[in-house]
Amino acid sequence: MRLIDADTLIEELETRAEACYRDFNRAKYKVDKDILIEANVGYIKLIGIVKAMPTVDLET
Repeated sequence: MRLIDADTLIEELETRAEACYRDFNRAKYKVDKDILIEANVGYIKLIGIVKAMPTVDLET
């Protein structure tokens, strides 16, 4: 079993989604924009999946 820091993962995915959005606005060609949209949608879906994961309180 592997435990992850979901908050850190979400932050990383949000950073990558924002980078895709910035690059989309700079892209000149439709094919580049399509690739960036697809990547951005993927990151947004992953964020939703991670947020939907059950959580457990760990006493430290």
